[in-house]
This record gives sequence, C-alpha cells and structure tokens, in this order.
Amino acid sequence: MWWLDGLAVDILAPLAVWVFASSLDDLILDASCLWFWFRSRGGSGLQDSSALNTELPQARIAIVVPCWDEASVIEDMLDHNVAVIDYANYEIWLGVYPNDHATRAKAESCARRHAQVRYVVCPREGPTTKADCLNAIYRGIVKHEKQTGKPYGIVLQHDAEDLIHPDSLRRIQQATGQYDMVQIPVFPLETGLLELTHGTYGDFFAEFHLKELRQRAASGGFVPSAGVGTAYRREALEALWEHNGGRLFDDASLTEDYSIGLQLHKLGRSQTVLHVPANRSSSKMAARGRKLPVATRAYFPNQVRQAIRQRARWVTGIALQSWQTFGWRTERDQIYWLWRDRKGLLGHPVSLLANVVFTYGVLRWLWADQTGSTWRLGTIMTTQPWLLAVLLINTVMILWCQAVRGFFVGRVYGWKYALTVPLRAPWANWIDCCATLTALWTFGIAQVHNKKLRWAKTAHSYPSREHRVALKPRLGEILVATGCLTERHLNQALSRRLSTERIGETLVRQGVVSERDVCRGLSRQQEVPFHDLKLAAVQSDVFASLSPAVAQELCVMPYRRDVLNQVWIATPRIPSAETERVLTKLLPHRPRFVLITPTNYRELTASLTGRTGHAPGERAQVAGAAG
Repeated sequence: MWWLDGLAVDILAPLAVWVFASSLDDLILDASCLWFWFRSRGGSGLQDSSALNTELPQARIAIVVPCWDEASVIEDMLDHNVAVIDYANYEIWLGVYPNDHATRAKAESCARRHAQVRYVVCPREGPTTKADCLNAIYRGIVKHEKQTGKPYGIVLQHDAEDLIHPDSLRRIQQATGQYDMVQIPVFPLETGLLELTHGTYGDFFAEFHLKELRQRAASGGFVPSAGVGTAYRREALEALWEHNGGRLFDDASLTEDYSIGLQLHKLGRSQTVLHVPANRSSSKMAARGRKLPVATRAYFPNQVRQAIRQRARWVTGIALQSWQTFGWRTERDQIYWLWRDRKGLLGHPVSLLANVVFTYGVLRWLWADQTGSTWRLGTIMTTQPWLLAVLLINTVMILWCQAVRGFFVGRVYGWKYALTVPLRAPWANWIDCCATLTALWTFGIAQVHNKKLRWAKTAHSYPSREHRVALKPRLGEILVATGCLTERHLNQALSRRLSTERIGETLVRQGVVSERDVCRGLSRQQEVPFHDLKLAAVQSDVFASLSPAVAQELCVMPYRRDVLNQVWIATPRIPSAETERVLTKLLPHRPRFVLITPTNYRELTASLTGRTGHAPGERAQVAGAAG
C-alpha cells in the first residue's frame, strides 16, 4: 500500500491548491451577492417585484417549442399549458421534423383541438440541432406574420416537457417593457430523496438561478438563456437576425441558448432574471399548502446515463463550442463569467480526484490507527504545516459552499430537502466528471474528423394530471384570483362549510358564486375544458354508443366524435382515473372530456332520454377534486 501513499502525497498539494482557488472563487461570488443584496435589496438589473399590472394591453406572444421524438409528452404538455396559462394573446409554435411521424401526428391533432397551437415542419430530416429547429420555427413565424399582418411582440422559448407557470406570460410582458431578454427561473419538479440523480438537478438549478444568474444581471454580466422560460423582445431578435445574416440561433451549437444570451449582451441588449418570490394568501385554505415562485418546472433525467448524456451536451456547448467561437474576446468585466462557465472542464475531474484522495486518506488513517502502522500521508502533513492549514481552510470553505447551496435549495424545496444536499454532492460530482470527460472526447473526435455535432436529445417525461394538479392553486385561490369572490367571502364560506361538502358546493349553496364560476375554476385547475353544451351539438349515434346504465353510473354523456375518431365526453364532475380506465376499455379511442355544469348536464340528459331529475351518481360535484 506504500505506493498508494506515495501517489496520494504527490498529488495532495496541487489538489489542495486547486480546491482552495475554486472554493475562494465561490466565496467571492457569495460575498458579492451579499454586498449587492445589502446595498440595493434586490440589485439593479433585476425584475424583482410581486406587483403585477393587469391593466397593460396584452402584447402578442409566440411560444416556440422545438420537438424531436416528443410524441409521448407533447400532447399532455399542450393540454396542460393551454388550460393554465392566464393570458389570452398568445400562440404556441411547434417545430417538428418530416421523418418524426409520431410527433408530427400529435402536433396536427393538438393544432385541431387548440386554436392557440400551430406547427412548422422543418425542411431537413431530424435530428439536426435544437437551434436549427428553432430557426425553422422562426422563419415560419415571420411567414405567418406577413400573411396575416399580425406581428408578435415577444418570443418565448420553451421545451416539450415544461410546465409553464400561469402568471409567467403576464410577468414577461411587464418585464419586456424594460428589458430585451427576460429569463424565468427553472426549477426541477421535486422527487423523492432516494432519487439522487434527479435531485442533483434541483440542487444545481436552485442555486444557479437564485444566486449566480441574479448576480450576473445585478452586476451587468451577460445572462445565458436557460433554453426554457426565456423571452425575447422582438426588436432584439430582429437586430440579432440582421447581425447574423438571416440566422437567429447558431445552428452548429449544442447550447444555442447560452450562445444567444452572450450575443445579445455583445449587441448591447438589456437582460434580466425575473424574480417573483412565492406569496402566501391570507386565506385559511392557502395556508394549507406551500406556494411556488413564478418559475418553469419540469422533470429532468433520473437515469445516470441520460444525465451524463445531457450534461455532456451542456459542457460541449457552453465550455468547448463557446470557447472555440468566442474565445476570451469580450469586455474585461465579462471574462470572469466566461471563467465561471468554463472552469468545470478542469474542476469537475479534479474535484472527483480530490474526493477519491480524501476517501482514501480517511480509510488509510483508520487502518493505520487500528494496526499501529506508519502513515506516510499523516507524517507529511505534520512536517508541512502550510498544507495542513490549507486543508483545514478548504474544509471550512467546502462546508460553507454546501450551506449556501442548502439555503437556496431550501427556498425552493423546503428545509428537509435542503438537509440532504451534502449527501447528493459526491454523486453530482461523479456525474459532472463523467459528462466532462464524455464532452471532451466527443468534441475532440468531431474536430479531428471535421464532423458536425448533432442534437443529443434527452428522453423526456411529463407528470401525471394528478401530479400537475397538486402543483396548482386550490379552487378557492383560483376563484379569488379571477375575481369571482373576495378573500373575506372565501374565509366565511370555509368557516360555514358542512363536513360532507366540498368547497365548491359550499360556495354555490351560499350563493357566493355560480355553478359556471366554479366549473371555470375547476377547468383551469384540472385541465379539463369547460363548455356550455347545446342540445344541437350532441350527435345521436355517439350519445347511443355508451349504454345508459354505464353513462348514468359514471355520470358521463358521449356527445361527439372528432376527425381523429376521438369520442368527447361531457360530465359535470372531474373524471377520475377509474372513469378514464373504464371508458378507455369501452370506447375505441382514448376519451376526451369536457366539463359542464350540473344543471346543463341534467337538462341535456332529460331532453335526450325523456327523464327528469338527477342522473344517478350525479350529485353536483361542482367542487370536483378541489377543496
């Protein structure tokens, strides 16, 4: 074992010096953040306000979503976001490939169902790069504007796995009155403590978006786009389009989001990070749940190979391709941020090596203590006090860095999750090291053989409807936010609610809101569209496709079949998973649901069957699953 001792001794000093320099860099950034916070309580260059001006005329917003092999998630993504976005003047533009037939079919289906959805077919077969797909979407937008004469004022970038915050478009519109580029924070969805790989994403994004990105904006540094939740004022994109000779995104880059942020800063375009902290309503109902800040939420890879693949793409684009394209040619005060973005090329492997040496040192010390043998590493540290001092200082700074990360993680995910940050740190270091080495190898091979790098797409998943609903406001909060009732009336209704009632039933019984108000609130919360269904809209053959006994038991009414042969079901209550399962077995295709009021359901049922009164199982569940 003596040769391992010798190797550890030989590399200990340079490792200690690197860890000291890197930790000192992080400590300087932390001190700078504290300085800006104390000096300006939020800092210049930040859009930091909870006040929302709802009186502003709504600018026309185009949400661009590049898609390759997204058939499994794009439909749920669109259904969810169209239902929850609290903004009227927007359209979602999808970019699909001619050889990705499944995704293209889903895009066509969604465009038929949602008036807000459009799609562009890329001219080349995929996958190319995400930037190439985005450029194709932008060209489609420009063509559409010329045809309709209705230009977009803002372009917002998202991915096919994103949950868009209901208020984000209003916040973006307000912020783009002052800034050319606005970045909404990105926070991965919370998962179990044992899901270490996904948890490392939460740790990183919480700290990076709440600390480093905000500090960049506050100090006048360039703000790299996160690729999702990034909004651009149209004038800035036109300037970039002209500057790049008819190209918006660098289609050779694997991280076009990082590149466009740097380019816009070089053109003198203003950038900001939107920071709207979570506010708690004073209502008793709101006090029952933790409110989330305005941010984009999504699942990230939970499999190690997928995580390494994704992070290798980030390292390739952010550190290697940007170095190749831009070098260090930038303003003097921006060099520090380039260093921050690129130091992982050395830092990730060295940090992993430092962890290995530390673990070896601990085990070797325990073994020597048990056997009474000499420990060369311990002898070296006692004869070189400077090295021992550096190691002790490094330990303190590493603990500080973990505490800082835990602080920001706690602001997003709560203190219990924050306490486990140190447990995920070594795992994150291992993934980052593998990703860095993969990126160096892939980039090097591409350079040697003069090959273009292709879109290394990550497999996406989308949360279930039940999970998505759990992230949304409660029904009472939605009704207050939409002006259907006041906070005082909500609290009064809660105090008078019967034990067997849901909150929606209580509000209707007390005459505070109407059935329509409650159904509209449930529609937004549960992602089920609300209709005022007319008798003439019911197709008799479709209505008869389900036996009366089953329809009455489930409290549903099939009423039409669309061009995709999907059967649309009207119901006065939120369909449960069991209801969906039963109908999926009985119908040839996946059922699609619309919510109608109990009165509307009762009247239609009476007209179509000649019955009067309530249908079995109906019991006015205008409260749905809300509470």
